[in-house]
Amino acid sequence: MYWHIFDRPQEYGAMLERQEALRDRVLAGELGEGIVLFLEHTPVYTLGIRGVERHILMPAAERERRGIALHRTRRGGDVTYHGPGQLVIYPVLDLHRCRFGSVKEFVVWWGAGMARVLETRYGIAARWDEKRTGVWVGRNKIAAVGLHVKRGVSAHGFALNCAPDLTHFTGIVPCGITDGGVTSIQRERGAAPRPAELARELLSFLAERFGTDNLKEYPIP
Repeated sequence: MYWHIFDRPQEYGAMLERQEALRDRVLAGELGEGIVLFLEHTPVYTLGIRGVERHILMPAAERERRGIALHRTRRGGDVTYHGPGQLVIYPVLDLHRCRFGSVKEFVVWWGAGMARVLETRYGIAARWDEKRTGVWVGRNKIAAVGLHVKRGVSAHGFALNCAPDLTHFTGIVPCGITDGGVTSIQRERGAAPRPAELARELLSFLAERFGTDNLKEYPIP
């Protein structure tokens, strides 16, 4: 299994194209079990296949002024925000070769793993909530999920808030949730790791399942 941590925020549209190209390679059997990408995005709202247009509250002119793009995608879920200070995780993985019995098992494994890292490494009482699909701290969501699976290979994935600009979430109804808010490691602890630092914590989590020797860094220019 391969991994790559990007060292600067990536534009959303270009990353969609990269994911599809990598997924084609996984489907062709060229990348073993697949690859996990860790990155930050430049500011963007994304609308999933179950997205509700009225959940985008910020007018187009204001989005343009703030430099927040908008993309409609094939991932699951409603509308969410990505931006600097947030760790985005794109597992482009063959779920069968990774020995996951179902998409649900895969999502729950990732969600519970993120919650465990937040609790054991950063002292945040986070929990995976299957009914509300995400990682929560009290009534506030700290990590969101939006997946797309094609012929057993995943794309899109997870977003975990380290220290993003939380005011950008006020421009949407995040994930369609009206009875809870959004939080971050920064808000909960007063300080937060860089997303790349948190990514390396999650590499340790991956190594527990797949073995350290099976994790290889993949060079992406």
